[in-house]
Amino acid sequence: MRVRAPTAWFRVDHVAGGRHGRRPAPGARRRAAYHGGAMTALSPAWTAGALVAGLALAVALGRQVVLRRRAERALDRTTAERDRLLAGLPEAEQRLQALGRQHEALKLTMNTHAIVSVADRSGTIVDVNDAFCRISGHAREALLGQDHRIVNSGVHPPEFWRAMWGTIARGSPWRGQICNRAKDGSLYWVDSMIAPLAGADGRIEKYVSVRFDITALHAMQAEVENSARLLRGAIDAIDEAFVLFGPDDRLVFCNDKYRAIYASSADLIVPGATFESIVRGGAERGQYRDAIGRVDEWVAERMVAHRSGDATLVQRIDSGRTLRIVERRMPDGHLVGFRIDITDLVRAKEAAEQGSRAKSEFIATISHELRTPLQSVLGFSELGEQFAMSQANTRLQHMFARIQDGGERMLRLVNSLLDLSTIDTTEGSLALERCDLVVLVSDVVDALRAQAARRDVSIGLDAPAAPLPMEVDVLRLQQALRNVLANALRVAPEDSVVDVAMHLGQGVEITVRDHGPGIPPDELEAVFYAFVQSSRTRDNSGGTGLGLTIARKIMVAHGGSLQAENADGGGALLRLRLPGRTASPAGAPPPALDAAAPGGAPAAPG
Repeated sequence: MRVRAPTAWFRVDHVAGGRHGRRPAPGARRRAAYHGGAMTALSPAWTAGALVAGLALAVALGRQVVLRRRAERALDRTTAERDRLLAGLPEAEQRLQALGRQHEALKLTMNTHAIVSVADRSGTIVDVNDAFCRISGHAREALLGQDHRIVNSGVHPPEFWRAMWGTIARGSPWRGQICNRAKDGSLYWVDSMIAPLAGADGRIEKYVSVRFDITALHAMQAEVENSARLLRGAIDAIDEAFVLFGPDDRLVFCNDKYRAIYASSADLIVPGATFESIVRGGAERGQYRDAIGRVDEWVAERMVAHRSGDATLVQRIDSGRTLRIVERRMPDGHLVGFRIDITDLVRAKEAAEQGSRAKSEFIATISHELRTPLQSVLGFSELGEQFAMSQANTRLQHMFARIQDGGERMLRLVNSLLDLSTIDTTEGSLALERCDLVVLVSDVVDALRAQAARRDVSIGLDAPAAPLPMEVDVLRLQQALRNVLANALRVAPEDSVVDVAMHLGQGVEITVRDHGPGIPPDELEAVFYAFVQSSRTRDNSGGTGLGLTIARKIMVAHGGSLQAENADGGGALLRLRLPGRTASPAGAPPPALDAAAPGGAPAAPG
């Protein structure tokens, strides 16, 4: 019988157990040596080697399995990533194409609207667009290989360029306004942005410059700055103090005159300071006379006037000067103010008022010292004339008549002087009362008919039939009309008519026309001056030269006018105009003047 080689039959746990000091399972050794009904005993060394070899083989096989599985999983991941990338490739291509289109559009926009140049790290121009060529006037071939000194205008100092190169050499972008010179010598301004571009090694490879033409804008700015300088110069040149506050009521600008006037608070007058802080500081220092002892109250009152935006007031300051303050609000909220020194005017007014008081006192003295003796002279001359008549002494009667005539003339002159000095041309000086103007005019005409008859002159009156109620100073208006009518009677020739007419309009116009020699055109205004008479009538008029002067003052005090002109057909025509204070008669429309006074102000509206 052939005996087979022994086969190693073992259990893994047996081997493991042997390695870890555990005994084999019962009967294991016998099974390992038994084969084909025969049992061969194995040596311990052979059995241990087999176990080690088997264990190594198992470990190797296990590693191969693990590695294979890992390789399969990695292959799966790679395959999935490949599939994902392949699936996204069309989208990536579309994005790349879109970026390309955007780049081209940006490049087209830059070339169309901007002035672009590219220079290498040394500043040599390597590329320019068409806009650069157009504005500089140089051909592309003439620019390439040059540096930007080819368009240098010389306007900027060397420090300007050193600062610019220092910025971009550090890799930082730079922006500024540059004045360049074109090939034809003209200057143009650009808003320039320079970006340094670095290479892979971190060193700057080139500079890209993008510019925009701002020549027109720069010219406008220069014009605005020039206008501002001109305005400031003009403000500084005026002789009045000027100040400008912003919408927030803070000081924007003032001229030197303004600070000089308010010397006590000049240190407070700085741009940005509020108006209230300036005036309060000045008031606390005693700068404003009216604020002494009542600073808070005065400041409150001043702020109310200031905030109104339309203030005109008088201010006395510590230097003894008097100022007229004019403040106006502009549509944009700024407030413009002027300080006008009216010290001399105020002093002159005070002197005039003092002179007026002295004049009044003098007139009162004249009234007493002249009128009283004149009244006595006239009384005695009248008695003497009567005595001469009783004695039938013609020579003595003629002498007393001359004394009477001269005395009356002197009395008229004195009375006229008194009227001239006492009549005020303001409406507030009148004693207005309601009266019928038709009756007033008729009374004056009737009172002078006897005087007209002595000169063989008649008076014609054209007046409305209906009453004409009006508020006037009756005595003064009668005096004005009487002076004008008496003047016309003095120059009217014998057997002529002096026409008096009333015309209704936006007021009332009273015209007095004579048929005398008229008034030379160059004397139509002069006849209203005191002691002036027309050259055509001064020899025989017998007047004092004050009647028309007094009449005009009375009309002006009523808000009206008195004008003279030459009438068609000869003679003088005087127009007395009163404003519309009339009360319309029942059932009648409001009156309205048809025309303005020739050569004078139009009648004032009612």
